[in-house]
Amino acid sequence: PLTPTVPTYTSGVFNKIIALCPDVSFAKKRLISRTARYSGLINVLEFEEGTPATVADKFAGVNSWLAFDADPAQIISQVGAAKAAGVQNIVAVVAADVDFSPAVAQLEGSGISYTFIQSAPIVDGKEGTNPFVCGEVGTGFVAGDVITRDEAVRIAAECFMIESAAGKSFTLKNGDDSAMAYLKKLRGEGKSRREEIMYAIAGGLGEFIEEVKEVEEKQAAKKSAEEKPKYVSTQTEEERTAEIDALIKKGQEKLKAKQEEELVNAAKTELMIAFQKQKWSEGGISDAAEYEETYLAEYVEDLRDRSYFDEDGVLNFVREEDLDAMSEEELAELDAELAAEEALAGAKDE
Repeated sequence: PLTPTVPTYTSGVFNKIIALCPDVSFAKKRLISRTARYSGLINVLEFEEGTPATVADKFAGVNSWLAFDADPAQIISQVGAAKAAGVQNIVAVVAADVDFSPAVAQLEGSGISYTFIQSAPIVDGKEGTNPFVCGEVGTGFVAGDVITRDEAVRIAAECFMIESAAGKSFTLKNGDDSAMAYLKKLRGEGKSRREEIMYAIAGGLGEFIEEVKEVEEKQAAKKSAEEKPKYVSTQTEEERTAEIDALIKKGQEKLKAKQEEELVNAAKTELMIAFQKQKWSEGGISDAAEYEETYLAEYVEDLRDRSYFDEDGVLNFVREEDLDAMSEEELAELDAELAAEEALAGAKDE
């Protein structure tokens, strides 16, 4: 049947729409709504009684043909008749298993715009009450798949106006939660109803599902990474002990080198004071570099004998006059304290 809809008229494309239907009275009740009256559709809409079997006799002067819920046994021959009569735009909806390839073969290269839709069983229902899904022909349907009548009519009619729908064949059924999420996304982006249909026909839902899947996989990977221990050792206990011992030794060597550097710098300071004192004396050395090269090792060893690093790693000096005043027992006690301080500093670094 030729099924008129408001979208086809409001686009300003058709100046006459004929509804070919077996029951004119019933068709008028279904098609003539308040919206049809207000939109001006009623002014271009005509009703003609007939059946799908007689549609081939009605193509004279017809520019565009919408076959809704067409007979799968007749649609191929009817497409041929439409082509022969000069019809330029064809949209066919078949709610049954059908092979559109013979019809496509007839129209390819003819310049005729066509869209073939294999729909799930059609049930009464208003447009927009459920999301919809456009799929590849040949994928078939499962039990429970349906499409509401008004939704199917709207999509079929919009195919006349959507340029990218030309030359397409696809399935049509009500969608699931993913289709609803995709529809909300499009509406959130401000897309029109026609754009929603255009993106659905183009496979936008599949791309959306892949995008969602990719985001979910990334989130799951991130969560898994966050829940994993930052470091999981694969070392044996012996290897771990050896590593710790090596780190301790390295730390001790580093501390010793640092303390030696500090001791040498302190010795250089004392050396420079002595250099200035002897510089102008008879037989004195006037070149600082020469004096340092000659006496630095001696100053370092001298300072080593009368200094120590305390538990905080601070270099402490013992004055010569204090050493001269100490007894042998006091000196031995001081040596023991110095040894203890060095051992404690090493242990603290560990």
